[in-house]
Amino acid sequence: MSNLAMGGNVTVPAGGLTVIVEWTRSPALDEIDAAAFLLGADGRVSGDADMVFYGQRAAGAVRFERAPALVPGRDATVFHIDTAALSESVRRIAFSGTLHGARETGMHFGKVDGLRISVRSAQGEVAAFVPPPATNGETALVLGELYRRDAAWKFRAVGQGFAGGLA
Repeated sequence: MSNLAMGGNVTVPAGGLTVIVEWTRSPALDEIDAAAFLLGADGRVSGDADMVFYGQRAAGAVRFERAPALVPGRDATVFHIDTAALSESVRRIAFSGTLHGARETGMHFGKVDGLRISVRSAQGEVAAFVPPPATNGETALVLGELYRRDAAWKFRAVGQGFAGGLA
């Protein structure tokens, strides 16, 4: 298992993967809206069907699942991915988190404890990344991404934050 630093990457097994976005529960934080974006070679989604989140729970070989009881005392969102079944046009899958109602509540990722993204295969945890503390009022983060490198899939720890959302 690899504990990645920001920008680090690791090859992941082909086939079925589970990507977990988790955080410590808090009365101040309702939930993190996690999403997966299936990106083409141009770095863009081809349309609404390439976004997987609470309002659109599947896109081909990627499925969304809220899993608040996955780890005691923590909250989580899980993405199930079958890399072998992904369209060849999908070059990357970016995983993000946004804070619902952040403007109204004053919440930002600097106030979120225990944020972590991990990748698991059938053999267990392959990689994990704990983003560095957000210090600039970020309300949206790109946490990590799966990407094609030649014939293999890799996971990269991103940790890029945005104060104004993901637009």
